[in-house]
Amino acid sequence: MRLLGLSIIILYDNKDWGCENLMSMNSQTKEQILETAYKLFREKGYNNVSISDICNAAGISATTFYYHYPTKEGLISKFFEQPPAVSIEMFERILAAETCWRQIWMLTESALEHNLAMGVEIQKQVIESNLNNNKGTFDSLNEKLMSLTIPLVTKAQQSGEIRNHNKPVDLINTGWQTLFGILTYWCITKGSFDLKKTVLQSQEILFDVRPDVRFEIE
Repeated sequence: MRLLGLSIIILYDNKDWGCENLMSMNSQTKEQILETAYKLFREKGYNNVSISDICNAAGISATTFYYHYPTKEGLISKFFEQPPAVSIEMFERILAAETCWRQIWMLTESALEHNLAMGVEIQKQVIESNLNNNKGTFDSLNEKLMSLTIPLVTKAQQSGEIRNHNKPVDLINTGWQTLFGILTYWCITKGSFDLKKTVLQSQEILFDVRPDVRFEIE
């Protein structure tokens, strides 16, 4: 039978062939397209890479590309979402940290890793896509991360680690907005400075962190 211009032959007499095999092949092809596209985006810039370039590099037809992705923007759609909540392993590491401020930073750092994984070129396109049509990427921190951060900020204020006594939710939202401002400038300057160090310093100033609990990162 024909589906979206692709000839699919179903071999009923082959026990090794079935829906699972077909799904696996589709998944592998989709991932191959994604990896090829990301490599090209990082090398040449998102706007300098065409769908034809991706197809040629991946060794696939345009029909195959459109079967998996309706548009080029669809390749970066997963980055439109905010980073997920921390893993169990990460949460255990956070609980083991010696101060509330370091715990707060570890949550912030986990979100930053999501952005760093994109690289400058993909991050630039995510920002541009949101400017053209807000996809919510830079809205307030998601509920799961917010629910983890608010008690830590409250505790840090009570212990004197954080000396800014504005409402925790207001501090967190302002910190989130500051982070994305720095992230945007990082993209503008093509990653010319250490993103993590700059964000950490800005958060220390915003939250007015007590000097003896501040720390440096490599």
